Amino acid sequence: MPEHPVTRYAKAVTSGKELACEYVKKACRRHIRDLKRRDLFFDEKAASLALGFSRLLPHVQGDLRGKKFIPHPSQEFIIGSIFGWKTKASGLRRFGVAYVEIPRKNAKSFLGSAIGLIGLMADNEGGAEIYSVATKKEQAMKVWSVAKSMVKMTPALSGYVRAFHNSLVYSRTDSIFKPLASDEDKLDGLNPHIVIADEIHAWPNRELWDVMEDGMGGRSQPLMAGITTAGYNQDGICYELRGHVINTLEGEKDYDDATFGYIATLDEGDSWLDPKCWKKANPLLGTAKKKEYMRKQVKLAQQLPGKENAVKNKQFDIWTKVADKWLDREGWRNLPKVKSIDELEGRHCVAAGDLSSISDLTAITYLFDGPEGYSVWPTFFLPEEKIAQKGRAPYEKWENEGWLFSTPGNVVDYDFVLQNVREMQQIFEIDEIALDPHNATQFSNNLTDEGFEVVLVPQNYTNLSAPSKELERLYLTKKIRHNGSPVLEWNIANVVLRVGPTGNVLPDKKKSAEKIDGAAALITGLARYLGREKPKESVYQRRGVRVA
Repeated sequence: MPEHPVTRYAKAVTSGKELACEYVKKACRRHIRDLKRRDLFFDEKAASLALGFSRLLPHVQGDLRGKKFIPHPSQEFIIGSIFGWKTKASGLRRFGVAYVEIPRKNAKSFLGSAIGLIGLMADNEGGAEIYSVATKKEQAMKVWSVAKSMVKMTPALSGYVRAFHNSLVYSRTDSIFKPLASDEDKLDGLNPHIVIADEIHAWPNRELWDVMEDGMGGRSQPLMAGITTAGYNQDGICYELRGHVINTLEGEKDYDDATFGYIATLDEGDSWLDPKCWKKANPLLGTAKKKEYMRKQVKLAQQLPGKENAVKNKQFDIWTKVADKWLDREGWRNLPKVKSIDELEGRHCVAAGDLSSISDLTAITYLFDGPEGYSVWPTFFLPEEKIAQKGRAPYEKWENEGWLFSTPGNVVDYDFVLQNVREMQQIFEIDEIALDPHNATQFSNNLTDEGFEVVLVPQNYTNLSAPSKELERLYLTKKIRHNGSPVLEWNIANVVLRVGPTGNVLPDKKKSAEKIDGAAALITGLARYLGREKPKESVYQRRGVRVA
């Protein structure tokens, strides 16, 4: 009799025939070891039923859309283990929690959709409630939408399941499959049978997990399935679950018989630059995940210091705390140049300011969009008494060379800055001036009185993530040019990105050891190009200052 696919994969991994990391090896050793236990049994028939169901499901995206999904042996191991392992005393499923951590492009949506649909149609659970859950509805919809498409494209399923706007209904057992988010009006009163917790690395705390788990008390064999990539938040529910799974796989004192774990990552000592190691973290490398895609991601990370942690995090399942420094100083220096301000004379631009509180660096950048890409002309201001102080930055040298203006006294003189903006308006056509609202009240009022259109841009993920990523793209493609300002170059090299739980980014002044004011102003200006509309002039005149 042929060996069951779950056991076959476990033996291939433990023998070294299938390349895998230590955590996967330990999950496979656990399977083989537990086959000998008297209190548990591996129900091959139940596992095969789940695997057979998963083979009915089609691809729903890309070139393979419509073709039957052939589960990878690692996916067979995960699905078969979840649905096949049972306790002898009850005959019910062993695992009430499954934690699966794999990098992007390893078919996480297929796994989540397959588990949900098996629970909906093949689990013999009356009135089953299946939920795809995330902190935001958009994320919760991803797994559910794939499941919906799978049902609609599979005649063997669509004849029994009705697809509605926000639910799949299997009438034979009065069961439902719905997407839910933590921002729903009401999550109490649910009676979940299976919950697919999507991308839990982005969950700020364990509240949503606990709400769903607490509702399972009326089910005989419920399942909480967390399927995620690695993340940045090492204080959240995801990292907590991960630690529990690792302790279980390693047989530590809090070993949990009812928790299944599969963590694909690199081993200690492996280099993420070594293609021979990549498959450890990416079991579907060469099938669902293309090797060329991996090569491009690794190359980007080598070119961009700030990209390295994101690539480690999302492509190799390595948890990181924050992103490192972002754009390489030498790379910025080698971008195309604006050789003279005369090249920009008469052109329309967006000015953007990053204002200091009292006595620090102030930046006003002028950003132009044209056929050659973007062009930036930065200006910087510092109190003259500050310039005379010896520090890490050669302010005095930069002033002598014309890269930095000194303002009278020991605090920033914004009348001087305003006069400089007036002078630049004689050279450029300034469409609007974008400012961080912090420290900007009086200056923005003065600009408005002068007839300038002022837009306030709060410095948050919503406003700055897209332009930060766009600046990175412009840097890589050499579609932005500058005048060679060493002050801006220094600011750019100092930027450390803050990474939010959902992967959004923004420049982090607290984590950046030195000044980043010019870079912050540039990103603020770029935000306006990406998001602004151009109302009629009369609307501008009526509005005055408005908030973006």
